[in-house]
Amino acid sequence: MARLALTESIGKLYCIDIQQCAIDNTLSAFRNSTEFSDAFKQNISDRVIFSCSDHKTFPPEIIPSSVSLITYNLGYLPGRPRGKEYEVIQTDFSTTITSIKNAANLIKEGGLLSVTAYPGHKGGETELYEVQKLLSSFDQEDWRIHSHMPLNRPLLPTLFLAFKIEKFNYYKKK
Repeated sequence: MARLALTESIGKLYCIDIQQCAIDNTLSAFRNSTEFSDAFKQNISDRVIFSCSDHKTFPPEIIPSSVSLITYNLGYLPGRPRGKEYEVIQTDFSTTITSIKNAANLIKEGGLLSVTAYPGHKGGETELYEVQKLLSSFDQEDWRIHSHMPLNRPLLPTLFLAFKIEKFNYYKKK
């Protein structure tokens, strides 16, 4: 997905996660990627902004209707230790809904909002339902919403894609 937002010379990417280990994993993936040049990797902080914070709000420097792609991977961080002795950090539908509403205002025409929701964790089914309900309410004049859901494996993730329609004003006076 990063390749959709970045080239060697243009684009900026904001990576937001509440868990520092997720930020560290993402930074490591960038540094080990063969998709980007060594020069890009050395100056990664100029183009990729990492924020260890809640996804409810976005950095204030992001201008409304200026973003090409916002991607959510809801649920919990894969590979984290599990068990009673470990704190479980996962997304919650109330903050997710607030975040998606905020994100929708940032997406520009022709942009995409992608949400992967995992129903297999505690609270995941509710979160999936609430995301579906919210996206279903987006104005059909402005958005095209699609979902991809496995029908015979209900605990696998559902992918929602919300495309903001590009408006062409052919009748605009010159």
